[in-house]
Amino acid sequence: MMYRSGDQWLLRIAGYRWIPEGGAATRRREIAILDADAEELASRITEADLNQLSQLPFYGPNALFCLHGTTLAVSIGVAGKMSSATQHSCAGKTKLNQLAAAFRQLALKYDPEFEGLLSGLLE
Repeated sequence: MMYRSGDQWLLRIAGYRWIPEGGAATRRREIAILDADAEELASRITEADLNQLSQLPFYGPNALFCLHGTTLAVSIGVAGKMSSATQHSCAGKTKLNQLAAAFRQLALKYDPEFEGLLSGLLE
């Protein structure tokens, strides 16, 4: 999640990976990021993109049912109005996948220890 609090942009990151012996390794962190990085990520999606994404079926055009994968979601709140779109990773590649991959790259830039914990956000 990326959001603005006061005069600062923050990135809230949560990741995990399964451990072969059982269980999961997890990591959570909230990091202040540069305005330029936040603005670049925010510029990657428009309200028109969100409207288009929100019209797509959750599992994609073929109405697949997946038992594994990742749920990708984006929400934007501006001036009291909230827009959002959610899609499963089995739905195929959309603008949402591109945005998730950009978020992953930004998270790794600020905290490389998330490597291997954000694999569901690959483009």
